[in-house]
Amino acid sequence: MHLLHQKPLCRRLGRWAALWLVLTLVMAGCAPVPAAEATPSTELTVLLPVDFQSFDPNNVSSQPNTNVFHNVLEALVDRERAPLLAESWETLDDVTWQFKLRQGVSFTNGEPFNADVVKFSLDRIMREDNKNSAALSLYTTHIESVDVVDDSTVNIVTKQPFPALLDVLIDGYMLPPGAADTPDFSANGIGTGPYTLESWTPGEALVLVRNDEYWGDAPFFERVTFRTVPDPTVRTTEMRAGRADITVQAPIEEIPRLEEGGLEVVRILSTQSMRIHLNAGEPPFDDVRVRQAMNYAIDRATILETLLEGAGQLMNSATSPQVFGYDPDIEVYPYDPERARELLAEAGYADGVDIQLQFTDGRYVRDRAIGEAITAQLAEVGIRVDANFSEFSQWLQLFNQEGHGFMVISQEDSVITLMGPNFSSTSQSFKRYGYANPEVDALIEQAAVTLDNDERLALYQQLNQVLHDDAPWVFMWNPEDIYGTVSDLAGFEPTGVGYFYIKELSRQ
Repeated sequence: MHLLHQKPLCRRLGRWAALWLVLTLVMAGCAPVPAAEATPSTELTVLLPVDFQSFDPNNVSSQPNTNVFHNVLEALVDRERAPLLAESWETLDDVTWQFKLRQGVSFTNGEPFNADVVKFSLDRIMREDNKNSAALSLYTTHIESVDVVDDSTVNIVTKQPFPALLDVLIDGYMLPPGAADTPDFSANGIGTGPYTLESWTPGEALVLVRNDEYWGDAPFFERVTFRTVPDPTVRTTEMRAGRADITVQAPIEEIPRLEEGGLEVVRILSTQSMRIHLNAGEPPFDDVRVRQAMNYAIDRATILETLLEGAGQLMNSATSPQVFGYDPDIEVYPYDPERARELLAEAGYADGVDIQLQFTDGRYVRDRAIGEAITAQLAEVGIRVDANFSEFSQWLQLFNQEGHGFMVISQEDSVITLMGPNFSSTSQSFKRYGYANPEVDALIEQAAVTLDNDERLALYQQLNQVLHDDAPWVFMWNPEDIYGTVSDLAGFEPTGVGYFYIKELSRQ
């Protein structure tokens, strides 16, 4: 009986189950299909304030070039003194360094990388016809020879113990011997790096593409475009419109617009310095009292606070805070116009003096306004300035001329590439700066060959104090580097020297 009553119930349940199944299938068919996740773009666009100049690293040294160089060309070691094209090294004695080279590496034109390439590349830097940045003069100053041991081993012999050799080799880019001395090499971008040149339209854009034969890990971005956009407001507009991913050297006043557009702002204290180079070999700057008067006459703290909204740190010496040799106990020159007038009078310029200064216009954040403020403050103590403002490429031509005038410049501060090239009377830049001080020369030479780290630090700190007092520069400030990036960019960690590695970037 009980079973007889269950049968109809089962039939009723079966009909409801069938209906439920049909409705479920119908509803599933009507439900929206989840959208597939968008594939992150593997193209990257970077906005630069000034134009790229050349792929020959021995002839140019400005930041726009290094931003490209470090993605196309490679050295034996990277910026952190870690292995790059050299896998390892050891010192065989006080003056001999032996490098074991990475094997199986080729240039993008097919030439193999080996010990012969290292010898060619470093010897090329030391050739007399190479008149690049003063930093490369360190090769000639300290390297005696580059000797091939075998295909993957090379010895670098220095003229004396030189513990800072790796610091120098950072910018010793390896170049293909078969192409490096051809007329069109500077326009071709041949290297061993993760990217290679696709196209370059001077004044407009340079395009890199991923090097599929790269010996290391393949970078995320397949194609990278560096666009030249001098106007910072236009760079911000391009970023906000989604037509670029990174803007370099964003001015302080553009930060609100970047943030309001949903973009990220990255700020980092630079290892560079903003200073005024004085040609100490020519009047009136051959007198230390005039050079000191310049330092007392400029209210650098007010300029930094008002024109740069505090985006930096006042310089107390030639070495920036992040660099070996910095001494925090050295005092910043105070703003003291009365002391400046006294020093000028002692030097024979009680009625004032006329000078020339060369400033960039549009190269650095608010550089023209800064130059105008400096000019006005110097005039208050009797230093009458004939100020010339020029676009960076024109300014650079003046800077590269031996015996040029005086100008504001920002340049990398690595202690070994800073001290000798800028302050040694035996450096290639002596004709440019005209500065000679036997005590400075002796300290530079002694520090360069001192192996004990604590002793080297003490020597460089002593050197910084001597330079502070002798004032071959007007010490201004260490600026902040300011970048704007899109919010989905990952791995963006710029160095303090004005560039970043594309191979470290990806999209979230």
